[in-house]
Amino acid sequence: FPGYLGPSIYLPWCLYQLAVNPIMIAVGLQFDGRKEQVEIELSEGLLLLAVAVAACMALVGFAVSIAFMNHGYRKTFLGRLSFRQYNVELWESRTWAPIGKGLDASRAALISFSRLYWPPNDQVKAWLEPHWDEWVAAPPQWFTPRFVKWIAAEASPEVLPLA
Repeated sequence: FPGYLGPSIYLPWCLYQLAVNPIMIAVGLQFDGRKEQVEIELSEGLLLLAVAVAACMALVGFAVSIAFMNHGYRKTFLGRLSFRQYNVELWESRTWAPIGKGLDASRAALISFSRLYWPPNDQVKAWLEPHWDEWVAAPPQWFTPRFVKWIAAEASPEVLPLA
């Protein structure tokens, strides 16, 4: 998924694809060596018109998406952060996740996603260490055996509070 690299790479790539399509068709038509008639054939003008209409529809769809997007979230859609940087930012600010409400549930969801996108080890340790015994004694909804197994398998040894 190219979005993991951030919009600074993903958005220009999408715009490039829209711009290059007519060029690819024009080059393909230029090198088409067939001289005989084909039974079903689109004229060059109709083919380029179809590509232009498709590109316009894509741009209109993008504009409508931006127009109906919650204003406060536009900066995250067109922002400067890669997926990893965005997760680090969410580590401190997000208070809702599919697995529960609150900062702890959000952090549990963030580190359950993929080890490649975890915040730095010192932040994870600063979160796990003071809370681990409390969670073992009275487990929140998201503190499941699967979560504990994931942490034990994926976390760096210096992060683990299990010693």
